[in-house]
Amino acid sequence: MLFRSDKFMAFLKIADEQRLRFGSITNPIRFTAYRLLKELGIATAGSNYEDIKEWGERMAVTTITSRQVIFFARTKRYADKLIHVFETFQRVGKQSGTGRSDEYEVTLASWLLDNLNATYVYVEDFAPYKKLRRPIAKAIFGLLHWWFASSNGHAVEKDYQQLCVLLGIQAYKQPSRIKLSIGRALDELISVLYLSRWDIQLMSSKIGYKVMLWPGEDILRSLSLSTPKLQPVTRDVQALASTSSPTDDADTDKGLSMEAEQALAELLTFGVAPHKAEQLVKEYDAGNILDVVE
Repeated sequence: MLFRSDKFMAFLKIADEQRLRFGSITNPIRFTAYRLLKELGIATAGSNYEDIKEWGERMAVTTITSRQVIFFARTKRYADKLIHVFETFQRVGKQSGTGRSDEYEVTLASWLLDNLNATYVYVEDFAPYKKLRRPIAKAIFGLLHWWFASSNGHAVEKDYQQLCVLLGIQAYKQPSRIKLSIGRALDELISVLYLSRWDIQLMSSKIGYKVMLWPGEDILRSLSLSTPKLQPVTRDVQALASTSSPTDDADTDKGLSMEAEQALAELLTFGVAPHKAEQLVKEYDAGNILDVVE
Protein backbone atom coordinates (compact mmCIF):
# COMPACT_ATOMS: atom_id res chain seq x y z
CA MET A 1 0.00 0.00 0.00
CA LEU A 2 1.34 3.44 -0.96
CA PHE A 3 0.83 6.59 1.08
CA ARG A 4 1.22 10.23 0.09
CA SER A 5 4.31 10.31 2.30
CA ASP A 6 5.84 7.61 0.07
CA LYS A 7 5.67 9.93 -2.93
CA PHE A 8 7.10 12.83 -0.91
CA MET A 9 10.04 10.72 0.28
CA ALA A 10 10.70 9.59 -3.31
CA PHE A 11 10.56 13.24 -4.41
CA LEU A 12 13.03 14.26 -1.67
CA LYS A 13 15.41 11.54 -2.86
CA ILE A 14 15.33 13.06 -6.35
CA ALA A 15 15.85 16.55 -4.91
CA ASP A 16 18.75 15.39 -2.74
CA GLU A 17 20.50 13.93 -5.77
CA GLN A 18 20.53 17.48 -7.15
CA ARG A 19 22.22 18.68 -3.95
CA LEU A 20 24.84 15.93 -4.15
CA ARG A 21 25.51 16.67 -7.82
CA PHE A 22 25.49 20.48 -7.84
CA GLY A 23 26.13 21.35 -4.19
CA SER A 24 22.66 22.69 -3.42
CA ILE A 25 19.00 22.29 -4.27
CA THR A 26 17.54 25.09 -6.37
CA ASN A 27 14.01 25.86 -7.54
CA PRO A 28 12.36 24.63 -9.63
CA ILE A 29 12.98 20.90 -9.22
CA ARG A 30 12.13 18.93 -12.35
CA PHE A 31 11.44 15.22 -12.66
CA THR A 32 9.47 12.88 -14.88
CA ALA A 33 6.55 10.82 -13.67
CA TYR A 34 8.36 7.74 -14.94
CA ARG A 35 11.32 8.51 -12.67
CA LEU A 36 9.12 8.97 -9.59
CA LEU A 37 7.20 5.75 -10.31
CA LYS A 38 10.49 3.88 -10.68
CA GLU A 39 11.66 5.22 -7.31
CA LEU A 40 8.39 4.04 -5.79
CA GLY A 41 8.76 0.63 -7.41
CA ILE A 42 5.27 0.62 -8.94
CA ALA A 43 4.01 0.06 -12.47
CA THR A 44 4.20 2.84 -15.05
CA ALA A 45 0.48 2.56 -15.77
CA GLY A 46 -1.78 5.41 -16.84
CA SER A 47 -3.66 5.52 -13.54
CA ASN A 48 -0.41 5.86 -11.60
CA TYR A 49 0.63 8.83 -13.75
CA GLU A 50 -2.65 10.54 -12.89
CA ASP A 51 -2.14 9.68 -9.23
CA ILE A 52 1.15 11.61 -9.24
CA LYS A 53 -0.58 14.62 -10.79
CA GLU A 54 -3.29 14.55 -8.11
CA TRP A 55 -0.67 14.16 -5.35
CA GLY A 56 1.33 17.17 -6.56
CA GLU A 57 -1.75 19.36 -6.85
CA ARG A 58 -2.84 18.38 -3.33
CA MET A 59 0.64 19.17 -1.97
CA ALA A 60 0.50 22.62 -3.58
CA VAL A 61 -2.81 23.56 -1.95
CA THR A 62 -2.19 21.97 1.47
CA THR A 63 -1.62 24.51 4.26
CA ILE A 64 0.15 23.65 7.52
CA THR A 65 -0.40 25.65 10.70
CA SER A 66 2.73 25.63 12.88
CA ARG A 67 3.15 26.65 16.52
CA GLN A 68 6.84 27.46 17.15
CA VAL A 69 7.74 24.46 14.97
CA ILE A 70 8.96 25.90 11.67
CA PHE A 71 12.68 26.67 11.82
CA PHE A 72 14.19 29.20 9.40
CA ALA A 73 17.79 28.26 8.67
CA ARG A 74 18.84 31.73 7.48
CA THR A 75 17.52 33.71 10.47
CA LYS A 76 17.93 30.91 13.07
CA ARG A 77 14.40 31.53 14.35
CA TYR A 78 11.32 29.45 15.08
CA ALA A 79 7.94 30.90 14.20
CA ASP A 80 4.18 30.48 14.17
CA LYS A 81 3.32 30.38 10.52
CA LEU A 82 0.80 29.23 7.96
CA ILE A 83 3.01 27.49 5.42
CA HIS A 84 3.01 25.44 2.24
CA VAL A 85 5.42 22.68 1.28
CA PHE A 86 5.06 23.15 -2.48
CA GLU A 87 4.67 26.76 -3.59
CA THR A 88 3.79 25.61 -7.12
CA PHE A 89 3.35 22.34 -8.96
CA GLN A 90 2.86 22.01 -12.69
CA ARG A 91 3.11 19.53 -15.50
CA VAL A 92 5.18 20.73 -18.44
CA GLY A 93 5.09 19.04 -21.84
CA LYS A 94 8.23 18.90 -23.99
CA GLN A 95 8.29 18.29 -27.73
CA SER A 96 11.26 16.37 -29.13
CA GLY A 97 12.17 14.43 -32.27
CA THR A 98 10.78 11.25 -30.74
CA GLY A 99 7.49 12.82 -29.72
CA ARG A 100 6.00 14.55 -26.68
CA SER A 101 7.10 13.85 -23.10
CA ASP A 102 5.81 15.24 -19.84
CA GLU A 103 7.78 16.27 -16.78
CA TYR A 104 6.76 17.90 -13.51
CA GLU A 105 8.12 21.08 -12.05
CA VAL A 106 8.01 21.81 -8.31
CA THR A 107 8.86 25.07 -6.58
CA LEU A 108 9.60 24.31 -2.93
CA ALA A 109 8.62 26.75 -0.20
CA SER A 110 11.62 28.86 0.83
CA TRP A 111 11.64 27.57 4.44
CA LEU A 112 11.93 23.95 3.26
CA LEU A 113 14.48 24.74 0.53
CA ASP A 114 16.74 26.59 2.99
CA ASN A 115 16.47 23.86 5.61
CA LEU A 116 17.22 21.11 3.08
CA ASN A 117 20.33 22.93 1.89
CA ALA A 118 21.40 23.56 5.48
CA THR A 119 20.77 19.84 6.28
CA TYR A 120 18.34 20.75 9.06
CA VAL A 121 15.86 18.38 7.38
CA TYR A 122 16.73 14.70 7.10
CA VAL A 123 16.42 13.14 3.67
CA GLU A 124 15.70 9.63 4.82
CA ASP A 125 17.05 6.52 3.12
CA PHE A 126 14.24 5.51 0.78
CA ALA A 127 15.53 2.01 -0.03
CA PRO A 128 14.72 0.41 3.35
CA TYR A 129 11.52 2.46 3.65
CA LYS A 130 10.18 0.89 0.42
CA LYS A 131 10.53 -2.56 1.99
CA LEU A 132 8.14 -1.70 4.82
CA ARG A 133 4.53 -2.81 4.45
CA ARG A 134 2.91 -1.92 7.76
CA PRO A 135 1.66 1.67 8.30
CA ILE A 136 2.93 1.69 11.91
CA ALA A 137 6.41 0.65 10.76
CA LYS A 138 6.41 3.45 8.17
CA ALA A 139 5.29 5.98 10.79
CA ILE A 140 8.00 4.94 13.26
CA PHE A 141 10.68 4.82 10.54
CA GLY A 142 11.04 8.61 10.28
CA LEU A 143 10.89 9.10 14.04
CA LEU A 144 13.82 6.75 14.58
CA HIS A 145 16.20 9.22 12.88
CA TRP A 146 15.44 11.93 15.44
CA TRP A 147 15.32 9.62 18.43
CA PHE A 148 18.67 7.95 17.76
CA ALA A 149 20.29 11.22 16.70
CA SER A 150 19.22 12.70 20.04
CA SER A 151 20.59 9.69 21.92
CA ASN A 152 23.89 9.76 19.98
CA GLY A 153 23.16 6.27 18.64
CA HIS A 154 22.27 4.69 21.97
CA ALA A 155 19.11 2.81 22.91
CA VAL A 156 16.01 4.92 23.52
CA GLU A 157 12.89 4.36 25.58
CA LYS A 158 9.46 5.78 24.82
CA ASP A 159 6.36 5.98 26.97
CA TYR A 160 3.98 3.48 25.34
CA GLN A 161 0.87 5.61 25.98
CA GLN A 162 2.49 8.72 24.48
CA LEU A 163 3.76 6.71 21.52
CA CYS A 164 0.24 5.48 20.78
CA VAL A 165 -1.06 9.06 20.84
CA LEU A 166 1.73 10.09 18.46
CA LEU A 167 0.94 7.22 16.08
CA GLY A 168 -2.82 7.58 16.39
CA ILE A 169 -3.37 3.96 17.45
CA GLN A 170 -5.21 2.31 20.34
CA ALA A 171 -3.23 1.76 23.54
CA TYR A 172 -3.51 -1.47 25.52
CA LYS A 173 -2.77 -2.30 29.16
CA GLN A 174 -1.69 -5.93 28.78
CA PRO A 175 1.91 -6.63 27.66
CA SER A 176 0.72 -9.39 25.32
CA ARG A 177 -1.70 -7.01 23.56
CA ILE A 178 0.98 -4.31 23.39
CA LYS A 179 3.40 -6.69 21.71
CA LEU A 180 0.68 -7.87 19.34
CA SER A 181 -0.31 -4.33 18.35
CA ILE A 182 3.15 -2.95 17.50
CA GLY A 183 5.44 -5.99 17.60
CA ARG A 184 5.10 -6.92 13.92
CA ALA A 185 5.83 -3.34 12.87
CA LEU A 186 8.95 -3.27 15.06
CA ASP A 187 10.01 -6.65 13.65
CA GLU A 188 9.74 -5.12 10.15
CA LEU A 189 12.12 -2.38 11.25
CA ILE A 190 14.52 -5.07 12.47
CA SER A 191 14.32 -6.75 9.06
CA VAL A 192 15.54 -3.54 7.34
CA LEU A 193 18.30 -3.12 9.98
CA TYR A 194 16.83 0.06 11.46
CA LEU A 195 16.38 -1.69 14.79
CA SER A 196 18.56 -4.41 16.25
CA ARG A 197 16.02 -5.38 18.93
CA TRP A 198 13.09 -4.06 20.96
CA ASP A 199 11.38 -4.81 24.25
CA ILE A 200 8.37 -3.82 26.36
CA GLN A 201 9.20 -3.01 29.99
CA LEU A 202 7.50 -1.55 33.05
CA MET A 203 8.27 2.11 33.74
CA SER A 204 10.00 2.88 37.00
CA SER A 205 8.75 6.46 37.35
CA LYS A 206 5.00 5.82 36.97
CA ILE A 207 2.43 3.14 36.23
CA GLY A 208 2.57 1.93 32.66
CA TYR A 209 4.88 0.49 30.06
CA LYS A 210 7.70 1.78 27.92
CA VAL A 211 9.01 0.65 24.55
CA MET A 212 12.77 0.05 24.46
CA LEU A 213 14.44 0.39 21.05
CA TRP A 214 18.02 -0.43 20.07
CA PRO A 215 19.46 1.01 16.81
CA GLY A 216 20.31 -1.23 13.87
CA GLU A 217 23.31 -1.09 11.56
CA ASP A 218 21.63 0.77 8.71
CA ILE A 219 20.24 3.66 10.75
CA LEU A 220 23.62 4.18 12.41
CA ARG A 221 25.18 4.29 8.96
CA SER A 222 22.50 6.71 7.75
CA LEU A 223 23.03 9.01 10.73
CA SER A 224 26.80 8.97 10.27
CA LEU A 225 26.36 10.15 6.66
CA SER A 226 23.98 12.98 7.55
CA THR A 227 25.33 16.02 9.39
CA PRO A 228 22.38 17.98 10.79
CA LYS A 229 23.38 21.27 12.34
CA LEU A 230 20.85 21.05 15.19
CA GLN A 231 22.60 19.63 18.23
CA PRO A 232 21.15 16.44 19.75
CA VAL A 233 19.37 16.86 23.06
CA THR A 234 21.66 14.42 24.85
CA ARG A 235 24.62 16.71 24.25
CA ASP A 236 22.72 19.48 26.03
CA VAL A 237 21.99 17.12 28.91
CA GLN A 238 25.70 16.27 29.11
CA ALA A 239 26.49 19.99 29.07
CA LEU A 240 24.04 20.47 31.90
CA ALA A 241 25.73 17.79 33.98
CA SER A 242 29.15 19.34 33.43
CA THR A 243 28.19 22.96 34.12
CA SER A 244 25.70 22.58 36.97
CA SER A 245 26.22 21.46 40.52
CA PRO A 246 23.80 19.07 42.21
CA THR A 247 21.32 20.54 44.66
CA ASP A 248 21.33 19.61 48.32
CA ASP A 249 19.95 16.18 49.14
CA ALA A 250 17.39 17.80 51.42
CA ASP A 251 15.86 19.64 48.48
CA THR A 252 15.23 16.43 46.55
CA ASP A 253 12.63 15.31 49.05
CA LYS A 254 10.56 18.46 48.62
CA GLY A 255 7.79 18.94 46.06
CA LEU A 256 8.78 20.48 42.74
CA SER A 257 8.62 24.24 42.42
CA MET A 258 6.80 25.90 39.51
CA GLU A 259 10.15 26.50 37.78
CA ALA A 260 11.13 22.87 38.29
CA GLU A 261 7.78 21.72 36.89
CA GLN A 262 8.43 23.90 33.83
CA ALA A 263 11.93 22.43 33.44
CA LEU A 264 10.51 18.92 33.68
CA ALA A 265 7.92 19.70 31.00
CA GLU A 266 10.62 21.12 28.69
CA LEU A 267 12.82 18.03 29.07
CA LEU A 268 9.89 15.71 28.34
CA THR A 269 8.99 17.78 25.27
CA PHE A 270 12.53 17.32 23.95
CA GLY A 271 12.20 13.54 24.28
CA VAL A 272 14.19 12.93 27.47
CA ALA A 273 12.98 9.76 29.19
CA PRO A 274 10.54 10.57 32.07
CA HIS A 275 12.63 8.97 34.83
CA LYS A 276 15.79 10.68 33.53
CA ALA A 277 14.02 14.04 33.31
CA GLU A 278 12.79 13.73 36.90
CA GLN A 279 16.28 12.80 38.04
CA LEU A 280 17.79 15.86 36.33
CA VAL A 281 15.17 18.20 37.80
CA LYS A 282 15.82 16.85 41.30
CA GLU A 283 19.61 17.00 41.02
CA TYR A 284 20.19 20.30 39.20
CA ASP A 285 18.97 23.87 39.40
CA ALA A 286 15.79 24.36 37.34
CA GLY A 287 17.00 27.70 36.00
CA ASN A 288 20.16 26.09 34.64
CA ILE A 289 18.09 23.36 33.00
CA LEU A 290 15.85 25.91 31.27
CA ASP A 291 18.91 27.85 30.09
CA VAL A 292 20.48 24.73 28.57
CA VAL A 293 17.21 23.64 26.91
CA GLU A 294 16.74 27.10 25.44
